[in-house]
Amino acid sequence: MALSRTEILNRMQDGTPWPKRLVIEPFFRAAVKEDDPSASLDFHLGNRFTVLRSTRAADHNPLAEDPRKDVAASETFIPMGKEFTLHPGHIVLGTTLEWYRFPPDLLAYVMGRSIWGRRGLVIATALAVHPGSSGTITLEMANLGEVGLRLKPGALIGQLIFEQVSVVGIETAARISPFSSASSPILGRYKRNPAEEMLLNLR
Repeated sequence: MALSRTEILNRMQDGTPWPKRLVIEPFFRAAVKEDDPSASLDFHLGNRFTVLRSTRAADHNPLAEDPRKDVAASETFIPMGKEFTLHPGHIVLGTTLEWYRFPPDLLAYVMGRSIWGRRGLVIATALAVHPGSSGTITLEMANLGEVGLRLKPGALIGQLIFEQVSVVGIETAARISPFSSASSPILGRYKRNPAEEMLLNLR
C-alpha cells in the first residue's frame, strides 16, 4: 500500500529510529504541504547528464562482455540557470538533484510529471528504487515528441510514490542496491545470472 504524504514526512523526522528513517538531501520542506492528500513527493532534476554518443556501430549490445562493444557515452555537467536540450528521438541519462537513503522496509516508484509527459518526455528508471538504496536516482529520459525539450536543473520533473515492504529483523537488516552511493548518471554493466547464462549459450 502506498504511503500518504503525512506518513512519508513522518519517516523523515529526527525522532524516527535510524533503521526506519528516510533521508532526502536537500529537502525543501517549506515547499511541501503536509496536509496535501497526494501520496507522493516531487523530485528535482540534477546537474549531471550522460549522453549516449553516436558511433559507427550498427547497434548496441548490452550483453557484450567487453563494454567497448556496447554503447559509448560521455558525461556533461549543466550549471544551475543553464539548460540542456533533449532532441526528438534521443535518450539521455540524468539524476535527481536529491540524494536519498532508503531504509530496508521502503521502496519507491519513479513517475514522470504529466506536465512533461504531455510534451513527449518519458522518464523511467526500471521504475522501482529498491529498499536499502542510497545516492541520487538515475533517470532514463527520452523525448518522444516532435520538437526539442529544454531540461533545466532544478525543475520539478517527477515524483516518487513510496510503499512499505515487510522486513523481518529490520533493526539489523542491511540490503544494499548495486547502484547505491551513485552521484552521477550510471549506464550500468549487464550481469547475467546462472539461468540466463545457460539460456543464452544454448545452440
